[in-house]
Amino acid sequence: MLRESTRVCVLAEVPPDRRREAKVASGAGKGTGMEVMFDRVAGLDVGKETVTVCLRTPGPKGRRHAETRTFKTTTGSLHMMRDWLVEVGVTIAAMESTSTYWKPAFYCLEEVMEVWLLNAAHMKAVPGR
Repeated sequence: MLRESTRVCVLAEVPPDRRREAKVASGAGKGTGMEVMFDRVAGLDVGKETVTVCLRTPGPKGRRHAETRTFKTTTGSLHMMRDWLVEVGVTIAAMESTSTYWKPAFYCLEEVMEVWLLNAAHMKAVPGR
C-alpha cells in the first residue's frame, strides 16, 4: 500500500522513445539534484478490492505536493478516480502488474492519459524509489 512518504520515480522508467523529449522538457543539465521529467504523475497500488493512488504535483516554493486517496475497484469508483486524476491534470499514471487486478484500472485510464504498466522486479531496482 502506498503511503504519503512513498515516492513514485518515473525518472528511470521513461520509455526509450520518450527519453530525449522528457529531457528537453525538463531543462536537463541545469545542475539541479533530481530532474523533474513530468509535473503531474500518479502511482497506483492496485489490489483486489482497492486501488490506492498517490498523486505528485508541483507545490509551493518548488517543492512537490503528494496526495493519497483510496478507491474501491468497482466501475463507479474507478470512474471517480479517473475524473479526479483528469481534474488535477495528471498526464501519466504508473502501476505494477499485480495478477490480473491491474486491468480494470488500466482500461479505465488509458483513454484519457498515458498509463505505464511496470514490472515489479524493475521497480525494486530503481534508486530512491
